[in-house]
Amino acid sequence: MTVEAALIMPLFLFAVIALLSIMDMLRTYMQTEMKLYNSARDLAVVSYSEKPYTTGPMSDADWIRLKLVYPARSRGGSLFAHTLILENHVNVHIFNGYSGDPVKDNGQKQEEYVYVTEDSNVYHRSRGCSHLNVTIREVSYGSIGSLRSKEGAKYYLCPHCGKGMKKGDLAGTTVYASDYGNRFHTSRSCSHLKRTVYRIPLSRAGGRRPCLDCG
Repeated sequence: MTVEAALIMPLFLFAVIALLSIMDMLRTYMQTEMKLYNSARDLAVVSYSEKPYTTGPMSDADWIRLKLVYPARSRGGSLFAHTLILENHVNVHIFNGYSGDPVKDNGQKQEEYVYVTEDSNVYHRSRGCSHLNVTIREVSYGSIGSLRSKEGAKYYLCPHCGKGMKKGDLAGTTVYASDYGNRFHTSRSCSHLKRTVYRIPLSRAGGRRPCLDCG
């Protein structure tokens, strides 16, 4: 038993140290990813102020794409320390902004403004509502059938960018889907993949009902 323990314990310690080293690398990767994302968001706002976004199909010029390649050294002492090359990628859409009627400060009570999207049946009181932000998922066509939106909907091929395409044409390709809605797209620049937000007075919301999250 002593001999077996002498053989097994070093292997066990090596496994534990290797696992801790991997977790440390993952922590470094996640922290760097968040810093890169925050930088991309800041650049997205600055890019909008320098060159206002114009409506129309999205192109590469509408995106802030950052890439960072850097060495990361594990923490395991001189015996177990090693260096890996990590790579982070971040894609952030340029801030669209919004336009609305100016509110005059004449001493009267200012009318409340809300946010709506095209053909929506709800209005939002917060511009930061998650239902207004489009998060695009990049997945393989083979896995899109098992995915569901946050509303529980199944994804179907977009009739705009997928017009005339069959299942055989999509095999092995990458498709794009947002967290909300029920369509997946063959092109990230598909005009139906973006969401235009309008700021309007509450009196013009018509028959729209308030959002359950922010209304």
